[in-house]
Amino acid sequence: MQRTLDIFHEYCLLINHEESNVLIFSRRSSSKKVLFKCGENSIESARSYNYLGVIFVNNGSFEQNANSQRKKGEIAIKSLLPIMYKTGAGALEAWIRVLNSVAYATTLHASEVWGFPHVEVVERVQVRAFMSAFFLANNTPDYMVRIEFGLIHSRFQVINRALSWWVKLCRMEDSRMPKICFQRL
Repeated sequence: MQRTLDIFHEYCLLINHEESNVLIFSRRSSSKKVLFKCGENSIESARSYNYLGVIFVNNGSFEQNANSQRKKGEIAIKSLLPIMYKTGAGALEAWIRVLNSVAYATTLHASEVWGFPHVEVVERVQVRAFMSAFFLANNTPDYMVRIEFGLIHSRFQVINRALSWWVKLCRMEDSRMPKICFQRL
């Protein structure tokens, strides 16, 4: 990494060192911070980094990201419900579609990358949204809510997204960067 930063500096490529971090992936979390130099400026290593709304952690786990997505989904649903009640959103199908759309859009962002091992964390957002919207008791089993409203389990949404990405990846030209990175795995 230091060699790459030296090359950037040599070719006068500017790096915003105040907003840049280096994320070193390893199985064990290291407590020491590693400093990298780019000319006179230093860039420090970080334990986690938020890139395009996905939190990457140095141990490779996406558990922190799943919890963050769950919180975002819960906030979105809580802010949506008063609007739906005031407008009297009409037919049941409209409520189901809106609640599903918000739950999936907020909790499953980039889930094709991180989602499958952590789907149980974000699954509750969808079920809780319906329980809150229709004033169901907290002890109502999740499967009953899914059956009653015809909800698709989030696990299937994650699998669908991952398979769609994989098909798209397979159809890419061999010179495309996502395909090159995937083949290196």
